[in-house]
Amino acid sequence: MKALFTVVMLSLTFMVYGQDSTTSSFSFGINVAQALFPTDNEIPTLTIDYGFKKNYHIRGQIGFYNVQREGSGGSNSSNNFGTNDVDTVINKNPSSQSITYARLGYLRDIPLNQRTKIFVGVDLSYSTNRNVEEIELRTERSFNPAQTTIIDFRQKEKSNVITYGISPTVGVSYALGSRFTIAAECQIQYYRSEDRGAKNWTMTQTNTFSSQFFQQDFDSHTLQNQNRQQFNPLAGLYFYYTLPL
Repeated sequence: MKALFTVVMLSLTFMVYGQDSTTSSFSFGINVAQALFPTDNEIPTLTIDYGFKKNYHIRGQIGFYNVQREGSGGSNSSNNFGTNDVDTVINKNPSSQSITYARLGYLRDIPLNQRTKIFVGVDLSYSTNRNVEEIELRTERSFNPAQTTIIDFRQKEKSNVITYGISPTVGVSYALGSRFTIAAECQIQYYRSEDRGAKNWTMTQTNTFSSQFFQQDFDSHTLQNQNRQQFNPLAGLYFYYTLPL
């Protein structure tokens, strides 16, 4: 907490006591740091930067990732005497993942020369990571042509991880020209995550030599909370284009 307090106080000092004239600018770009060094709750983002006053600006970032997969398959096995054949068929095995990530920052520039600036500030972040996985399979065990046991199994598992936090930021930017800028930053990141999970499955067993059947159901819910602090040496690698005003 001492490190957080020190960085925040330094940022506020630069922001409050800087003497700057009023001007404005508008830039957009992309943050590709998470493409180079992936993390569980961060993805590459589109970035919008608004300079509402010379050397003061607000930066917003948003990213979205979604993937869906389909799967199926089967197997066959028998014992050494050939009297017990087992066939398992996966009728479907879909899964999906969806990540939404957003950051909002308040930054103060400290010019070193006409092209190079150091910037300090703070970011607020929020992300969701949703995962869904299903499986539906049937197993048939044949002891002989007249005796077959059939087991149908269905399972669905879901998880949703919500992460939010605050991150003091220090970085450097370099103007490649009048319109293009590259910037990099490091952060001390303070996160809290909430992992909500749910699992349910149903298993039904029938056979060809009896009208009786057996069914078992299972349903569970979990919640895990975690507080985390970490230093990220490359929290942002930005490429900006500044619009002419």
